[in-house]
Amino acid sequence: MSGVHSVYTCITCQVAFDGPELQRSHYKTDWHRYNLKRKVVELPPVTAETFKERVLALKMEESLSVEEKHLYCTPCRKTFSSDKSFESHQRSQKHKSIVKKNGETSPPKVKTTSKSETEIKEEEEDMEEVEDGEPLTVTECLFCPHCEEDMESNLDHMSRAHGFFIPDIEYLTDLKGLIEYLGEKVGSGNLCLYCNERGKMFFTVEAVQHHMIDKCHCKIFFEGDAALEYAEFYDYTKSYPDEGSPDDDVVQSGLTVNDDLELVLPSGAMLGHRYLKNHYKQRVPLMVTRKPSLVSKVVANYRSIGWKESSDALKRQRDVAWASKMAQQRKMKLSVKANSFQKHFRPQVVF
Repeated sequence: MSGVHSVYTCITCQVAFDGPELQRSHYKTDWHRYNLKRKVVELPPVTAETFKERVLALKMEESLSVEEKHLYCTPCRKTFSSDKSFESHQRSQKHKSIVKKNGETSPPKVKTTSKSETEIKEEEEDMEEVEDGEPLTVTECLFCPHCEEDMESNLDHMSRAHGFFIPDIEYLTDLKGLIEYLGEKVGSGNLCLYCNERGKMFFTVEAVQHHMIDKCHCKIFFEGDAALEYAEFYDYTKSYPDEGSPDDDVVQSGLTVNDDLELVLPSGAMLGHRYLKNHYKQRVPLMVTRKPSLVSKVVANYRSIGWKESSDALKRQRDVAWASKMAQQRKMKLSVKANSFQKHFRPQVVF
């Protein structure tokens, strides 16, 4: 038994060692870890020489693909991996505005970056394009690269060239705000006005514009709950059948106090303190200048093309809104009537 000495081995790598120190140091090597991974997937182990050859081959392959040339836009401080993406960037409105602002027309620079840096740059660039997309202005067409001098001419172009009509325009109160919002959806979000988020995803403005033209989606999806997205730009109060009735003016709204500390009645009349009665006695003539609004011009233009009034779906929406308003008015009438039996003031004292 004395002549037999212990042999330290590694079953995974199929090697033997003279002492425990060499065995423990072997367990920390990359070769042993590599064979452990191969053992997990039921592959045979490799020798130390084969492992060294594979490591050298991998390092040589990485050294050949480490340095790559990329185009760099100096005004925008962005890197592009291909000529096509750089040319597309140069045609964008964002690049043109930055160049015009800075007055720089220098040719693109060739920048050398590592492969890992390139991947990070491309990911950051894609994120910037998604987050910082430039919205279309009110003078740019929503469906093609055409641009007009003013918003009215742009609306005329979109209606005649693409058949785009603003739904319920007779109740529209903020025309510019609506067009700016639509330009932000198309320019920044690359969204189809009709599909919204229900359709496919687009990565460029040109792609979503081609989609809207090809699919005849040059219109706003304005049915059901989708119309609530544009509620802030409309006012349907004048479409209610009881609008302007003297009996219901008293329940139009609650009592409020304005900035001048005047009590505003539901009918619209304002009550001030008698300390300021001299100010209220003044009769200053109002200078009212009436000019045709842009909405009325657009409506006249739509009618000249052949546009008709609102669709049945939109009328049903107004009916629902009117029914809700009537329910609120009945509730308010009941509250007012419950406190209107006493016709004169009487101190609340006990005799």
